[in-house]
Amino acid sequence: MADVSNTHKTEIVEKELRGAFLIGVALKGVDALIEAALGVLLMYTHVVTNTIIALTNYALIEDPDNFFATHLRALADVSSHAQFFGGLYLFAHGMIKAVLMLGLWRDKMWAYPASIAVILLFLIYEVVRFLETYSVALLALIIFDSVIVILIAHEYHHKRRRMRAART
Repeated sequence: MADVSNTHKTEIVEKELRGAFLIGVALKGVDALIEAALGVLLMYTHVVTNTIIALTNYALIEDPDNFFATHLRALADVSSHAQFFGGLYLFAHGMIKAVLMLGLWRDKMWAYPASIAVILLFLIYEVVRFLETYSVALLALIIFDSVIVILIAHEYHHKRRRMRAART
C-alpha cells in the first residue's frame, strides 16, 4: 500500500513539475519574441529612443539629477551604429531562445541539451554583469533562468527514463 501511495505522490509531483516546465518555456518563448521585436525596432526605427526621451522629459524637468531618468536618457543617446549593434544582439538572442523554446514545447530531444547549454552561457554573462552592476532586475533574471535550467534538466531526464522504460 505504501508503494502505491508513493507512486501516486511521485506522479503528482511529476505532473506539477511538467506544468511548471511548460509555463517556464512559454514565458521564455514570449520573452524571446519580445526581445526579437525590440531588436528589430532598435535596428530600423527610432521608436525606442523616442519613447525613452518622451518618458524621461517630465522627470528631468522636475529633477535634472533623477537617477533613473538620466541613466535611461544615456541609453537613448547612443550612436546609430551602437543602436544597430544592440538591436542585432537583441534580435539574435531572442530568435535563438525562440527556436529553442519551440523545440522544447514540441518535445524535441535535441532542444533539451541545447537549451540547457545556451541558457547556461547566458547565465554566465548575466552573473558577470550582475557582479558589475548589482542590478536587482538582473538578479531576478538569474534566478528565473536558473529555475528554467533546472526544470529543463529534470524534464529531459524524466523523458529519457520514460523512453528507456518504453523500450524494455
